[in-house]
Amino acid sequence: MYTTSALTNITSVHHATNTAPLTHTATYAMQDARQTHWQAMMRALALKARQPKWITVINPPRTFTAKHLQQWGIHPDQVRVIRSRNGYDDCALVEGAVKANTSCAVLAFSPQAEKITHYETGTQWVAFVNPAVLHCH
Repeated sequence: MYTTSALTNITSVHHATNTAPLTHTATYAMQDARQTHWQAMMRALALKARQPKWITVINPPRTFTAKHLQQWGIHPDQVRVIRSRNGYDDCALVEGAVKANTSCAVLAFSPQAEKITHYETGTQWVAFVNPAVLHCH
């Protein structure tokens, strides 16, 4: 038979009265979410890099260097960089890289991208990243 009691071993939680305005809290939460998403994307890229194929990086910003990839265990010799010229858009370059089937992953930086989006097509992994995301890392 069970008995009930008013006693508890759970301590009450005291909330701080001096909290930051909601806008600052929301900004930090958004930055944390972007950073988490960026790290998840880089982990996925590092896993794909184990294949003996290229990692194709399209239109990387000047702030994105080989050091970014080396931090995730990706060797710079496995990376090829493509910069667009007049008359070529980012989607056409991604389509060309995917059709060539020489890349295990295609990472395209585009200001039109909504932060970070990625998907797999066959054995290739494709990601679109808005360059503004890099300013948070």
